[in-house]
Amino acid sequence: MYQIAVNVGGNESTNGGLLALQAIVELPAMIFFTKLKDRFDSKILLSVSAVFYLLKIFFTAIASSIGMLYFSMLFQSLAFALFIPASVHFVDEIMSEKDAVKGQAFVTIAMTFSSLIGSILGGLIINLLGVSASLYFATLITFVGVIVSISALVRINIQK
Repeated sequence: MYQIAVNVGGNESTNGGLLALQAIVELPAMIFFTKLKDRFDSKILLSVSAVFYLLKIFFTAIASSIGMLYFSMLFQSLAFALFIPASVHFVDEIMSEKDAVKGQAFVTIAMTFSSLIGSILGGLIINLLGVSASLYFATLITFVGVIVSISALVRINIQK
């Protein structure tokens, strides 16, 4: 995040403000997740989360000012904030009760590996081509991920 902030003229203070904003906008979705879960299926919430991740990275990639970066962080409200609790409920819904812990472990492993791979690739791209190239690459990968995720979620729905 720091390198992204610096790329548009920010500094350490900007980085702190962006991280604080992300944390603040996540709170309402996480606090009221139970109400959201009562109204919407976990698959819908995961799909919405995927789309908001895409919007967040897209607006981060095209940001040319600190203000635009702050705007892009608003999409965190329905990206990460929905993904974490929705993924827990989704695993509980599709796996038997005796395998729920195993399912949660698989989700955690997948998130850890994807974070590791993303960090390594992002760092390499930043070093070789710069921050903007890294963000555009991340936007493309996220777009593909959204398509794959939503397609898989729809397919799970069809199989039931």
